[in-house]
Amino acid sequence: MRVIKIILIIILIIAAVGTIVFSIYWYRNIHWYNKYEKALHEVHATEKQITLPTGSIINYGEVENDKPPLLLIHGQMGIWEDYALVMPELGKKWHIYAVDVYGHGESSHDESLYYLGVNGDDLIWFINNVIGKPTVVAGYSNGAITAAYVAAYGGGNIAGVVLEDPPVFSTEGEGWEDSFAYKDTYKPLHDYNKSDKTECWEAYYLRHCYWGQLYMKNAMPGIADYAQKYHDKHPDAAVKIGYLPSSIWYVFEYAIEYDFAYGERFYDLS
Repeated sequence: MRVIKIILIIILIIAAVGTIVFSIYWYRNIHWYNKYEKALHEVHATEKQITLPTGSIINYGEVENDKPPLLLIHGQMGIWEDYALVMPELGKKWHIYAVDVYGHGESSHDESLYYLGVNGDDLIWFINNVIGKPTVVAGYSNGAITAAYVAAYGGGNIAGVVLEDPPVFSTEGEGWEDSFAYKDTYKPLHDYNKSDKTECWEAYYLRHCYWGQLYMKNAMPGIADYAQKYHDKHPDAAVKIGYLPSSIWYVFEYAIEYDFAYGERFYDLS
């Protein structure tokens, strides 16, 4: 009898510890953005907007100091705060300007702006008129394509360029439909745009994402259903899935500030 009691006590302790550990894990996942806010506060980043002569608005974050300027251009479905975690280190050597690309965040949402030349030319204007001195331009993913354009046509105020994982192959369409980006993002996004949208984008994506079909095919319908239920309860908030690592779903935070028409320009290679 005594042995049974000891075993039960051990089981209860293990269950209690497991519950506590899982609760901490869940809390940290749900509050993943806290570390971003801490980093932005640490560098005293301020959010600003500039209206171009055309009336278009570029929203951006700035870390002011007397260092040389660095312009950061985020990737698909991101916003300028994507760079928060590297700003404390970058801010030691750079005066940072991180922009919201058109169709993202609080920059202008207008389909006529979702082209490389338009966005690129307006960022060149931004460099010449807001920054006003030689600038290093760095972009990630499709932001790197834009950075390459800015570097090519930006003239004397371009001091250098850094291209992070630029999908340059996509600009002419070679192998585009066999690429991960096409299968995991642009095809599902296009299909969602053409659907009756009976479920939210987050649920639709999880149900059709390429990586999910490769590695977690049987689990994805349940995860998608959970995302839909979360959306139904919190229709004006970003979907959060506490039992999965936030690195899987953190982009949902920015989807509510994303114009899905932007993705169509990649799907049709325009």
